[in-house]
Amino acid sequence: MPSKSVKLSSRPAFARHIPTSSDSSESQRRACVSTYLLDPSSDTRSGSLCILEYSEESGGLHVENEISTSAGVFRFDFQNPSTVVAALTDGSLGCEVWSCAVTKDAQTVVTGGEDGSMKLWDARSRTQIAQSKVFGAGVVFVDFPTNSSEQILTGSYDEKSLDVVHQNRDVGTNLLYGATRMTDNSVLFCTFNDYLVVLDEF
Repeated sequence: MPSKSVKLSSRPAFARHIPTSSDSSESQRRACVSTYLLDPSSDTRSGSLCILEYSEESGGLHVENEISTSAGVFRFDFQNPSTVVAALTDGSLGCEVWSCAVTKDAQTVVTGGEDGSMKLWDARSRTQIAQSKVFGAGVVFVDFPTNSSEQILTGSYDEKSLDVVHQNRDVGTNLLYGATRMTDNSVLFCTFNDYLVVLDEF
């Protein structure tokens, strides 16, 4: 039976499904996973972006490629290979950035930070165009549900509840940090404490 989990060398923080022309294939799926590692002795952060592939022919879930970064990467988003945004933990934007997203036209970026702020950025000029602080805790999720920058989906540590579509409470014991839908009946998730990335089929 193919392996449905892989242990990474750094703590996985976020996962995003990589759409391909063969998405209808259940036997081969790809995702990008970001990692985060804090060195408490020096208070430095590092991380990586890992391309993972699940292929029944090659034995299951495995790391296909890994790119190291000088800062931890909590979240990232992409619309095409030339437009990638990453939420880095180096504090260069005033605080640790925990989440980010880019519109489908690659013109606007939104970031969410540990300080509870959300910021809109013009991707072309790389300048901040708006800021909102509606949360009482860190913003752990931001996304654009449409091509427009007029609506933003958000999530925070301030314990507001959502409707449950699918749940697996067992994974929460190892601090679930990121998940992405791979197919109609599978989710890839990251658990921070045990360094695992797992394909969960339901």
